Amino acid sequence: MKVLVIEDEFRTRNAIIGIIERNCSEIILEGWADNVADGRTLIIEKEPDLVLMDIQLADGTAFDILKSVYPIKFKIIFLTAFENYAIEAIKFSAFDYLLKPFSEEELVASLHKLRDNNPDKSDKESLEVLLNNLQDSSPKKIILKTNDSIYVVPISNIVRCEADTSYTHFVLYNGNQITVSNNLKKYEQDLKNHHFIRVHHSHIINMDYIVRFSKNDGGYIELMDGTTIPVSKRRKEELMKAFSNL
Repeated sequence: MKVLVIEDEFRTRNAIIGIIERNCSEIILEGWADNVADGRTLIIEKEPDLVLMDIQLADGTAFDILKSVYPIKFKIIFLTAFENYAIEAIKFSAFDYLLKPFSEEELVASLHKLRDNNPDKSDKESLEVLLNNLQDSSPKKIILKTNDSIYVVPISNIVRCEADTSYTHFVLYNGNQITVSNNLKKYEQDLKNHHFIRVHHSHIINMDYIVRFSKNDGGYIELMDGTTIPVSKRRKEELMKAFSNL
């Protein structure tokens, strides 16, 4: 696997290179860059399998580089020191990212995961969603990956999410269902800022699809598609607050 490092912090860049050399003999480090222009040139010349990219560079961002080499044929791990505006977009796009300062173990785990998980596939679809989500005026989308498909789904089309042990079922407005191998908690915080609320340990719902809340039978939500979702006692107060803010 051919890897590039685009990072403008000298110490961080050297640490990454050292970690790769110590732990990943199967990785060929093809070079590094510390700015947008050199990063773009390096990607075009080396045609890497994976690029580790600092989001904020001295003369621009990693996204400036990616726009200039689109469409991509490589995988990406983003590096950032801040839980900034881009993190939500990165999460929805199903990219890997590491928050600085990260440990040697965290970086090695990310490298090995990408090496072992469909190493021949690029992040082309993920990048399309990422660049879309970085535009304030664009409807936000999320990447949902199953064993055999990658789905690009407008967040507004998700009616609800339902837990099934370590899996999550996404139910869409057209009745389709997409099942991913991540637990419900992974999506709770990510979707919170998009009119979603967790009403039960097994259910997150899109409030735009609520028809009514009934206090009968312990409390339940009725959705536009006729589905009824139980509301747990400890989640009821949060739901009432959400209603008051509508």
